[in-house]
Amino acid sequence: IIVQKAVKREWAWILRALKKRGNTLLFDMVDRRVPNNLEGLPDGYICSSLSEQLAREAKDQFTISSLQSPDQLIPTLTFDERPFDVVYHGAKHNAQHLTDLPELRVLESPLDGSPERMGAFLAETLPLLRRASHHYSVRRWNKSDGFKPKMKGFVAATLGAVIICSAEDEESRLVLGEDYPYLAKSSSLEDVKAIIDYARDTHLGEEWHRAVDTMRELRHMSCPVKTAQDLVAGLRRLPH
Repeated sequence: IIVQKAVKREWAWILRALKKRGNTLLFDMVDRRVPNNLEGLPDGYICSSLSEQLAREAKDQFTISSLQSPDQLIPTLTFDERPFDVVYHGAKHNAQHLTDLPELRVLESPLDGSPERMGAFLAETLPLLRRASHHYSVRRWNKSDGFKPKMKGFVAATLGAVIICSAEDEESRLVLGEDYPYLAKSSSLEDVKAIIDYARDTHLGEEWHRAVDTMRELRHMSCPVKTAQDLVAGLRRLPH
């Protein structure tokens, strides 16, 4: 039984009852926190992020890595030589420095996140996203945040763009690699401005091509076929 991220602490009794009847219980939390009283209850976790997998394996918890795939309505574009253009798309409260970077185009997503609203947002902003050579993702962490998948990176890879991130974000370091060229030293405004300037100065050059190679790897690891194969392979490893 796979319990998704809406799991609540009040469910403890029914989840224990399901386990008592011989069911194998897995949690798929994505980016939500596990209620404290349920942390040790599941037989394992399906991990949508590499940072979650590392943290849970450090606690000797069984894990299955199955990263998230971008919305299938997003077209797969080539990494062509577009003019330098940086965009942030998403909720404003999830990112830092949005008002301090004049070169950054901000496309704010609806707060309710319903499929209908998100579909309309995607249709409206897709022509603007197609222009972007670089996507911006310097996260502002909120109290309710759990482990965060690198979805902004996967979307950028699908749209044929490279991502600008911060090394303070563990998931960025794990997914992109410590030597990714457009990883700011920190999330400070000074370091973020410096990495955007560097991205502009190296656009279409050797560093940009190296970043594109990394983004091609992200496109592969977030492909829906690949994520499904990873899930199936993980389920086969479950102890019987």
